[in-house]
Amino acid sequence: MTKKLTILAFFFAFATASFGMYAEKDSTKTKKKHDIKNDTLERVFKPTIGVELGVLSFFGDVQNGLKGYSPFTGNFGVKIFASAPLNNALHLEVFGQFNKITVNEWTPVRNLNFQSRIRMGGVQLHYNFFPLVGEKLKRYFSPTIGIGVTSFEFNSKSDMSNKWYDYHYWSDGSIRNIAENAPNATSAEIIERDHSYETDLRELDLDGFGLYKIQSWSIPVTLGLNFKMGKRFAARLACTYHFTFTDLIDNVSHKGEGMRKGNKMMDNFLWTSFGLSYDLVFKKGGGKTDEENFLIDDPYLADSTDYDNDGVMDPFDKCAYTPLEASVDEFGCPLDSDGDLVPDYIDEEPETAEGAEVNIYGITIPEEVLNNRNVILFDTTDQFVFYDLVEEQFFVPGYPRGGKKPPPKSDEKEYVVILDKEKSTDSSAIIHQYVGYENFVSIQKGDTTYYGIGGFTSAEDATAAKQDFEKKGINVVGIGSTRETSDNINLLTDEQINKIANNSDNKVDNTQGKVYRIQIGAFKKKVEDGRFNNLKDVVYAKGKDGYTRYYAGAFKTMEEATAYKVDLITMGYANAFVVAYDEGERKTLIEIGANVSDAYNEEDEKKNFVEPRNEDKKEVRYKVLLGEFQGNLPTEVIELYQAIGNVQNESKEGGATAYYTKNYKTLEAAQEALERVKSMGVENPTIFGEVDGKTVSKEEAIKVADQQK
Repeated sequence: MTKKLTILAFFFAFATASFGMYAEKDSTKTKKKHDIKNDTLERVFKPTIGVELGVLSFFGDVQNGLKGYSPFTGNFGVKIFASAPLNNALHLEVFGQFNKITVNEWTPVRNLNFQSRIRMGGVQLHYNFFPLVGEKLKRYFSPTIGIGVTSFEFNSKSDMSNKWYDYHYWSDGSIRNIAENAPNATSAEIIERDHSYETDLRELDLDGFGLYKIQSWSIPVTLGLNFKMGKRFAARLACTYHFTFTDLIDNVSHKGEGMRKGNKMMDNFLWTSFGLSYDLVFKKGGGKTDEENFLIDDPYLADSTDYDNDGVMDPFDKCAYTPLEASVDEFGCPLDSDGDLVPDYIDEEPETAEGAEVNIYGITIPEEVLNNRNVILFDTTDQFVFYDLVEEQFFVPGYPRGGKKPPPKSDEKEYVVILDKEKSTDSSAIIHQYVGYENFVSIQKGDTTYYGIGGFTSAEDATAAKQDFEKKGINVVGIGSTRETSDNINLLTDEQINKIANNSDNKVDNTQGKVYRIQIGAFKKKVEDGRFNNLKDVVYAKGKDGYTRYYAGAFKTMEEATAYKVDLITMGYANAFVVAYDEGERKTLIEIGANVSDAYNEEDEKKNFVEPRNEDKKEVRYKVLLGEFQGNLPTEVIELYQAIGNVQNESKEGGATAYYTKNYKTLEAAQEALERVKSMGVENPTIFGEVDGKTVSKEEAIKVADQQK
């Protein structure tokens, strides 16, 4: 509690200082520039009303503070609020919030659940960093921080029985109508929970707390980001963490007994939300307001800048902030070649038939799907039927469609640096060397598998990564964008990639460090789609031996990998084992520094390696032959070689000396060097190779490099 009060006191002290600072600043401005003063808040009163929709997550004893779960797991709720500015930086907000939390813990140790309706109301003081944001950025968004006091009510209930039986949790994970240790346990039947939450936990009084108060207080701390959407409308993203003063929301506390004994920490909430607000404006002193006078915007400056680098000057650009990957028309707007109202740069079906209806990704919606949307609303039992737009089929809520439903696929756009691709009839054995990258992906789209490094959220980051890979001598096929829910992958053109590279300063560090994966199987043929849908981050790649190996997970520590391996073994993957990488190179468990058992044999592990290792590779380099001379070099040649720099010499048979440029890791770099020295006056330069320090022909060096891929 002392910690919470300290946070509250600190924030209010900061707010008071800010209020005084801005009051003094405004006063000074009034005295010195009274004739040109144009402060909106001194002429109008601008309260704001709004609504937020979000998710309320519970952090308490049940589910152990969401450890092992997403921190945004929870139930949807709504919040209404009204705020008024105290000055340019401080806003006072009052709010009411209505939520429901549902928490279930089903583990070998204990089985607890509860549901509670949460009603809260409170006041918060928000500090808006608007005055500290740059002039260009403040037109569109500003960050905020807030703190306050909230009163809330809760009334937790548990689902402990259905209409006929109490629940008895057995050690095999089932729920039955008779206790496992009862004399008649052999006649027990498996039952299902009805999720009705019928039992009032306070009245049940399992731990002797009596009828405790179902009202408490919290200190909400908010981080937010406000987005301007016009003169009066705004949107905001916010996260509010409620530090409460009760440990009884889940009816489990440190005073409990047995499996109901919790920790001494209070139960807390996290509210993650998106909201919209509207400014109300009232002229001080009465009278009608004039929007053109009181809503002060920065003046529009017509100049020759091109802020979004699309080739159309800002005064004539009708589509501001066009992404770099988009091709635009003369008005600066993204091209839509097939006229389906979806810009080319996000269109996953570039040649849509005229008049066809498409989804937001430009993919034609099948006619039967369009018909189904308008035909069926209720089934024969009058049960409402929803339409699943992703799987394109009908289903009744609560009734499974057969089998274990795979985890939901992400609809977020992801960019991938493509290192290789293969058709179903091809063999791509060289890609296995990149499995050691943490964000390695293998994406099956149609009959083609794309291998690469994913996880990039923008085309700019993917382009920067591509450049970094190429500097390291790694061949890059291209850049694509995709979504898990899509069967398409959009490939950026060379023109788009060059445009992004020329207009972006993004930097990406592809340093990998140690990465651990779990090999779950090796097969002569690829397994059917969906076989491993219930596993984490499954990737696959074909080795030189012709086997396709499947891996699950990508971990930064051996402990995490080992724990997941145990999980996989209990799921039936009896032969699962950990494979380790350092900076993308396969290492044995001893080389990586892991603790191994007495039965471990390092040589046996090396025999199973299909990834290339530096100790097995020959060092291949390329260099440019500048010339061969007998005796001393002419003066003009010496001056030329000095200008080139880093020239190395090598004695040849017959007493001649050959002069080369420095060594280059890639043939492309050597080719660039050849063009450069040619432009400096070197006649007939030639590229040679070098393998383990021995000069060879360019063709022989290329052959050795290809064999090592």
